[in-house]
Amino acid sequence: MNLLNPRVALAALTLTTLSLASCDDDDDTVVAPTAPTQAETVTSLAPGAANPIVLTPAAVTSLVPQPSAGNGPQGPLPARHYTFYSLETKAEVPYTDSASTKWDVAFRGTTILVNGGTSGPGQGQAQVVSGTTYEAQNTAPTTGYASDGAAAKAIPAGPGNGWYNYNSTTHIISPIAGRVILLKTATGKYAKLEITNYYKDAVANPTVATPGGYYSFRHSVQLDGSTRLNTTLISTTGQPLAPAHYTFYSFVSKGTVPYTDSASTKWDVAFRGTTILVNGGTSGPGQGQAQVLPGLFGELTTAPTTGYKADAATGKAIPTGSGNGWYSYDQTTHLISPIAGRVIALKTALGRYAKLEIQNYYKDAPAAPTATSPSGYYSFRYVYQADGTTNLK
Repeated sequence: MNLLNPRVALAALTLTTLSLASCDDDDDTVVAPTAPTQAETVTSLAPGAANPIVLTPAAVTSLVPQPSAGNGPQGPLPARHYTFYSLETKAEVPYTDSASTKWDVAFRGTTILVNGGTSGPGQGQAQVVSGTTYEAQNTAPTTGYASDGAAAKAIPAGPGNGWYNYNSTTHIISPIAGRVILLKTATGKYAKLEITNYYKDAVANPTVATPGGYYSFRHSVQLDGSTRLNTTLISTTGQPLAPAHYTFYSFVSKGTVPYTDSASTKWDVAFRGTTILVNGGTSGPGQGQAQVLPGLFGELTTAPTTGYKADAATGKAIPTGSGNGWYSYDQTTHLISPIAGRVIALKTALGRYAKLEIQNYYKDAPAAPTATSPSGYYSFRYVYQADGTTNLK
């Protein structure tokens, strides 16, 4: 009869015991914990500092015309070429740069060119508005401009048509009061210009013998690309005009991000006036997207995976305008109020999910703000999920 070697039997028994122990441990599988969401509340986030320096006003007295062949009844006969001027650098530009975008307006006789269309390679356009003043023209319109063409100039020529009148008795050229020239510069910036005199040394009472074609004018150009043409932040609707920079905020670091990092993925949302940007599309290099959803903040426990949009030139992911996105505007009280029951679902710059609710738009989050309450100070709460899941509990 074969008997097992005692050592072999012991080994088999030990193996059986280990096997049973392994079976008993099957219910003890270790599950990696899910990263918790980060819930934060921000009160009265300060708006970006206004920067009126970007608006560059200047005044020019008696800009010297290019040499001409003499004087006619309306001033000098046509100069050999135009006098070119840059609104952005506030200086005359040499004729040798006339085929460049270094100049914005050019003068010869009573004709003013803009650097665009048939007159130059730039984005220059213009329109003449009536019944206003230079000081009152606080904002540039975004429509109504024309470029120079072969048949007509953007700034119309001829007495009464554009910026001047001509007295057929005295032969004097006079700027028309209440007319302001609004322009797009060669680089597409908005500007305003007013001709104040046409004669040398800006004499108050010129005669037919006074040398003409020496333009005196004042102008302001907005270098930040906005339509703001006033030197102070003035509001006619109770809403602040846009400051120079957005306030950038990171859900990851739970704090503001310097404007100098605005071209990075360090920020997730940015605030200016009533506009909120996400870091994606036309607003930044990140994966930021958003959508505004109906419902309560606490009830949105899972982020949707579809329906998001990135910021675009034609519209923001978080829609602007009263009633369209997160707020409503009261035309009687001029107050901005967050719309109850609206939650903003987001994808952050790094593609993570978050939800955000705007709670107040005024400094120190007053319960009953007035039209004089400092505005643009966002108070909001948010939940950010760092692990990439849609969990927003």
